[in-house]
Amino acid sequence: MIITSRLAIILLLLVCLIWGAEYALVDLAIEVLPTHSFNAIRFAVAALSLLPLLWFSKEKLSPQQHPALIGTGLLLGLLLFIGFYTQTEGLLYTSVSNAGFITGLVVP
Repeated sequence: MIITSRLAIILLLLVCLIWGAEYALVDLAIEVLPTHSFNAIRFAVAALSLLPLLWFSKEKLSPQQHPALIGTGLLLGLLLFIGFYTQTEGLLYTSVSNAGFITGLVVP
């Protein structure tokens, strides 16, 4: 499939729309659930959705590679959790637009 500049712009706008809508949805969710519970559910769904990719992967890992993979995954997961936790907790103390702007400052 050849991606034209028009399609690239449309896809970029779609990503921005989804990314921006996520803040409003998270803000609504943390009114009902504590941030720890919300993030735990969020990460559990993500982990469960990735398990089939690991199971059906064509590249099989040797048993010697498992500890390194688990260790690296735990470290990266912890860093990702810290980022998501601080962002979600910050939504309790600021507006959705401020949270999106502050997070958007990470990109440049």
